[in-house]
Amino acid sequence: MDYYERKLNAKVKAVNRAHSRANVVALELHEFFKPYVGQEVLKVDGTFFAKIKVPQYENTNSTMIYRSANQYTLNWVVKTSEQDSENTCMYYEVGVYVAELDRKFLVKLLEPQTLRCDYTLEEITEKRNIHKELRRQADAAKSALWPFGENDY
Repeated sequence: MDYYERKLNAKVKAVNRAHSRANVVALELHEFFKPYVGQEVLKVDGTFFAKIKVPQYENTNSTMIYRSANQYTLNWVVKTSEQDSENTCMYYEVGVYVAELDRKFLVKLLEPQTLRCDYTLEEITEKRNIHKELRRQADAAKSALWPFGENDY
């Protein structure tokens, strides 16, 4: 496996693992926050009230799950890393959007996302090759438009 295949292979593994974990986290958090719709869930400083025991996720060397705080959504980030050689790794992160907030109040739960987690090295390589060929064709078509370009305004 050459350098670029190793990199892509690591990325595919990182994406699949992050998506798989994010799908589980999305379902867990959706169920957890159901009873809190319409209620005040955050203190002024953006942390949860003590009575709200939000699930805690164990972080490992290759997977981290943490809350990304803002006043408009409840969301978590799943971040993965996958070794692509002895000295380097590939990182990937995906957001898990759980609910809409109005500052401190949980306004509405969002439907749990279902992310694809079965990508393959061969599939992505094929799609990249198709994209490369179509881009080459588009560049040739654009060049053929000279001196007129794509529009006249």
